[in-house]
Amino acid sequence: METGVASTRQARRSSQGIALLQIYTLGRVTADGTDACNEVTKLMMDATRETRSTQPSYCLRVHPKLPDEYLKAAFEVVKTGMAIPSFESDTVVIPSLMENFGCSLEQARSWALILCKSAGPTGPWGTPRRRPWSFSGVGPLTVMLNNGVEPTSGIKMGPDLHPENWKSIEDAYDAYRKQTAIAINVGQKMRNIAYEIEAEYLQQPFLSCCFEPFIEKGLDCMEHDECPVPWFNYSGLVDVGDSFAAMKKLVFDDKKYTMKQMLDALHTSWEGREEMRQDFLNAPKWGNDDDYADECTKAAYGIVIEEGLKVQDRWGASPRPLPQSLSLFRGVGMITGATPNGRKMGDVLADGGISPYHGSDRKGLTAVLRSCSKLDHTKSRASLLNQRLQPAMLQGEKGWQMFRAYIKTWHDLMIEHVQINVVDNVVLKAAQKAPEKYPDLVVRVAGYSAYFTQLDKGTQDSIMARHEQTLAA
Repeated sequence: METGVASTRQARRSSQGIALLQIYTLGRVTADGTDACNEVTKLMMDATRETRSTQPSYCLRVHPKLPDEYLKAAFEVVKTGMAIPSFESDTVVIPSLMENFGCSLEQARSWALILCKSAGPTGPWGTPRRRPWSFSGVGPLTVMLNNGVEPTSGIKMGPDLHPENWKSIEDAYDAYRKQTAIAINVGQKMRNIAYEIEAEYLQQPFLSCCFEPFIEKGLDCMEHDECPVPWFNYSGLVDVGDSFAAMKKLVFDDKKYTMKQMLDALHTSWEGREEMRQDFLNAPKWGNDDDYADECTKAAYGIVIEEGLKVQDRWGASPRPLPQSLSLFRGVGMITGATPNGRKMGDVLADGGISPYHGSDRKGLTAVLRSCSKLDHTKSRASLLNQRLQPAMLQGEKGWQMFRAYIKTWHDLMIEHVQINVVDNVVLKAAQKAPEKYPDLVVRVAGYSAYFTQLDKGTQDSIMARHEQTLAA
């Protein structure tokens, strides 16, 4: 099979339970904006429900003209626990492609997913160049709080920013911008070098034959990008935002702790300071419609977008961040130092891109959506939101009506993406103990679904730690 990519161990760890990210897109509109759903759209979803196969996975494009019958077909799959399809908003994606990458309305309306989360135009404008680069936003945070030194390796990675002298949260924002700029510059340079290597050594003649521009120009698709829509995966947004909120509350505003006390606690991974750690864990958190916390996450989001616009890919396009982590919230968390949100060194990071940290969303589904709506999703490449519902909430006609209302609210709030797990911990814990009895138990990991028993225990535990929400009548 022609893939044109070599995977490292870390890359394989980031996509546990799946071989390749081949995500289909259902529910498109025509060039004039007319709904283009048809019988095949429903057949795809019916087949998934009956076979319980995680491949192929797919998203459903949601737009104001989407007929209820197709949304209900998706609901019938979701409520079985398959966590397929994910839902993508045309109302966000189409303006984003036009404003950020210069696509025409017709081009933008033709979009389909590249890999698991990033929309791009199709047809003669489509791009086979799909591989982004990735970095953990928690890295710049831990480095800046350790005066330029990465805490788990001891390697100097940034300037001396003297966090012990900071007087306000704005000082922390400025430091994060400086360290993030370094990471983005290095990451884009590495990716541009990789582009050159791929063009020379990883040609894809079969794939090139599938795109008219490459046939007309006599070029391999690895050498040229007709309509570049670059991005970088940015994990850790919520960890950074929650850390900013805890610092702002406990150090700068309430002055319950000094900056030195917090830094000392981080250096020891909170050892011997459990009462202090609980204060930081209980500080305002993203996902509760709390402006105090949400503004801090919004600040981190803005910094990453702005710094990304200062670099360019090989074809002169600036990448946009895509907050998501695949399953790196487990692997990267293992090698990441303690953070001011109360997280210890080695603990998992927040899953997804804009999903609240495990168990910190305590005010219900609507509060999560309202927090997410405070970000301008047209400015990023996309954003990944994991939600988890209790299975009993989606039963019968009442369950369908509540689900329909939820999707409408999500869409009206201009949030780009959501994906929903519907399985309870009783089943998941039983599958951990006797995996042979649950060969077809499927969960949503990040931008894809996987069989639960094929994930490592740490990833399984992090999925079980996601807060089970209810839908009120």
